[in-house]
Amino acid sequence: MDRSALTPIFLATLAVVLLGRSCFGDEHAHQLGNMADIKDTEHMQKHLDEEGVKANAKDMSVDEEIFYYFTLHDFDNSSTIDGLEIYQARLHTLAADEKAEINQTFKDKAAADVDSTLKKYDQNNDGHLDYVEYKIIYNIPTE
Repeated sequence: MDRSALTPIFLATLAVVLLGRSCFGDEHAHQLGNMADIKDTEHMQKHLDEEGVKANAKDMSVDEEIFYYFTLHDFDNSSTIDGLEIYQARLHTLAADEKAEINQTFKDKAAADVDSTLKKYDQNNDGHLDYVEYKIIYNIPTE
């Protein structure tokens, strides 16, 4: 097989594996910078429970909520959020019926959203959002 063909196959396989972790059956929003998502304690608790995190979302400070929200979107546990994880969060915003109709226009817009998010918030231009950069999205001052 031609090596140039392996990269798209690898990326497509990786995307399918990563997308498998999103909540395809759920119809709720996940958008970077949307404080309402973070303040949705019932939704947050569901994700914390699914991940086995022993915490009560209702008792969290804003900093704790943002930290756990960051952690829940760091699917590869790299302590950063990369473009694929931002893309996955974008897919998570779709209703189940919309997911069945993902087309090239959606993919192009989602890719543009990822690029825009990284360009705006990735202060050190490493292609990832670290926790400090992530907090800035929510207008939370960093120490």
